[in-house]
Amino acid sequence: SNVVVTVMNEGEQALAYLRDCNSQSREVPVLVLLDINLPGKNGIEVLKEIKGDRKLKVLPVIIMTSSNRTQDVINTYESFGNAFVHKSVSYTEFKEQLSSLSNFWFETCSLPA
Repeated sequence: SNVVVTVMNEGEQALAYLRDCNSQSREVPVLVLLDINLPGKNGIEVLKEIKGDRKLKVLPVIIMTSSNRTQDVINTYESFGNAFVHKSVSYTEFKEQLSSLSNFWFETCSLPA
């Protein structure tokens, strides 16, 4: 099955995209990958806004970042993130991580409609 990926470079841009999906007749994504280190609103702030939004809060959100700070892991789960993944710096390993995430979320899990 094909996975369509939409990339946003800033936290506010990602939130605007998600909030505008219904009004723009775009399908809301079924999964969100967020880096902590985003310009403007960081990934944890974006996560909190997604989970605080009545329409978006069911979206699974994965923080995928090069950070391995214990506090970032705690903040992710305290903010109702669905997973924290330490992003590999090796491109080959990063591709394997994405493949593993894709298999888990799109084949093993049931996602909200």
